[in-house]
Amino acid sequence: MSSPPADNHHTPSAELLIIEPPPSCFEAASSFIGQCIMLGLDLHIESGDKLPRDLSANVQGVKAIVCDQTQAEAVADQLKNSPHASGRLYVLAEQINPSKRVGLWNDLRVIHQIIIDAGLTLAHPAQFQRFTRRPIDQLADAMVEHLLTADQNAWHDATRYQWEALLDTYAFTQDPRAYHRLEELIDQALRTVNPLDTCDTVAPLLPLLRFAQITGDQTMSVRAVDMLRTYVHQTPRYKKCFVNFRWLGHHVRSEVVWQVCPVLAAAGVMHEANDLLDVAIDQATRMDALLLDRASGWWRHGIGDQQQSVGLWGRGCAMVLLGLMHVVEAMPDPHPQRSILLERVQSMAQLAVDCQHPSGFWSMLLDQPDSEAESSATAWFTAALYRGMRTGLLVDDHRLAADRGWNAVTSRLWQGRFPGHNVATTVSAHLPYYQKLHLSPGGWTHFAYRAYAERRRHFDATS
Repeated sequence: MSSPPADNHHTPSAELLIIEPPPSCFEAASSFIGQCIMLGLDLHIESGDKLPRDLSANVQGVKAIVCDQTQAEAVADQLKNSPHASGRLYVLAEQINPSKRVGLWNDLRVIHQIIIDAGLTLAHPAQFQRFTRRPIDQLADAMVEHLLTADQNAWHDATRYQWEALLDTYAFTQDPRAYHRLEELIDQALRTVNPLDTCDTVAPLLPLLRFAQITGDQTMSVRAVDMLRTYVHQTPRYKKCFVNFRWLGHHVRSEVVWQVCPVLAAAGVMHEANDLLDVAIDQATRMDALLLDRASGWWRHGIGDQQQSVGLWGRGCAMVLLGLMHVVEAMPDPHPQRSILLERVQSMAQLAVDCQHPSGFWSMLLDQPDSEAESSATAWFTAALYRGMRTGLLVDDHRLAADRGWNAVTSRLWQGRFPGHNVATTVSAHLPYYQKLHLSPGGWTHFAYRAYAERRRHFDATS
């Protein structure tokens, strides 16, 4: 763990000084640091290998110092002997020690207590500037190292995202580690294929098709197409739209246009399977009619138990925009439905630009701008804007909004991790459900890497 490179011309300043903890409590400490980054606290992470002789000389303006209990004695001695020491010391531990009154690294209540006690500033502008000026190559390398530890081989949406990130890594760098890691994960997954009974279980077929195209493995391609045709044949429909859960006949979720339609469209183009491309277009068009909220211009998250969801869930809206882009890109021109879906893509992109925070973030709920700044929605809207400009689907220049979004993404990247996305989201007719969604302090690297990949492709295409 290391802090961003310090400016060599002056002593760095920060309100919160974190002494890098020992490797034994890395995961717990990562959660703590991720939460601090997500809150925008003005922090500096000092190496714990050799505690500095004078903490106050290394970082100025410190209000709070956090260290592990194994470092407490050394840090306390330095503070005692430093003539210009500032900041209250907080000692944390990985596990409760009955003999010592210490907090836990992974207890988020500790962070809030420190904020109140020390008077730390939330969303500090210095922190945003410090993190967003780091070299992009450095950020990308850190994300790649984290992605290479991926162990996603189950049939669900997170597997798709991890595999796509590894595919993009290989495309950009030709790093054999990405290829072999992906090969290993896909081999494991194909040994334990379960019925594709939700839209999320279909999602990994998209990177599977891409990987088969790279390797020239026709057997893998044919198997993927056969699995898709089985899914199309067996999945029930509600109002002629695929249901999300095969066992729940009245549950339609907008995720279908992001997890299923792009796979069908890709299979249709790669294998000249026009029947599958037709299904992708048909489902995108029908879901647009079923889920569109005409007042806002966005799709509702879905229908569950014959009730429509409330609130405009940020990541859900972003995935609809990305999913429709995939479908329109694959559609022949002319096509009777292309202009309708293309207009929806363009209008949603403009709506996204209009509701972006000046900071570059998007809210967890787009219709409630005071809801929390959410990482995954920010990363995916950023990816969508760059992708739309590159492919020509977006005729308007949204470069300023895309760049603001990218800066927001980088402001939360640390050691390849990307905290601040909401988790465990399903369709709900009750607004408090969306308002209370938990934001992960650990985060998923693949959200940020998708934004990086689309940004890189955009600039590669325009350079």
